[in-house]
Amino acid sequence: MCPQCYIGPTLEAVGGVRPARSTPGALNYRSGVTTPSSSPRPPRLPQPAAISRRLVALLADWLIALAISAGFFGYDPTANLVIFFAMSVILVGTLGSTIGHRILGLGVRDLDGGLPGPGRAAIRTLALCLVLPAIVWGPDGRGLHDRWAGTQILRLR
Repeated sequence: MCPQCYIGPTLEAVGGVRPARSTPGALNYRSGVTTPSSSPRPPRLPQPAAISRRLVALLADWLIALAISAGFFGYDPTANLVIFFAMSVILVGTLGSTIGHRILGLGVRDLDGGLPGPGRAAIRTLALCLVLPAIVWGPDGRGLHDRWAGTQILRLR
């Protein structure tokens, strides 16, 4: 292949794909130079959430459960707990975060970074409702309820 006139088999013909010239970080095949990327720093990986954010998210979720309980069950304590449990299991199991987590930019993930699913969410929420596992923390900042469920709370934004 002649580097000056670019005569020879095309990248598409040999199974390669030629990136668009405007793509940041793309290789210019004629000059062999990579175009500068618009973002010189690597993407930020999710970090463990601060305890203060976790507590505010928990308070927000509890207040939402109390409001639902007040509207439909007259502040029945059992209804408060059942609503909180159901809300947490459904939202964490399907979306990976409760309403309080979403407001504060947090998310519950399994140890591989995926969504926890309904089983892990149920274990985590049941332990959270027992209170004691939630106030026992490990050196990595995860509560006993997260350890039992194999989950972690990450700051997503």
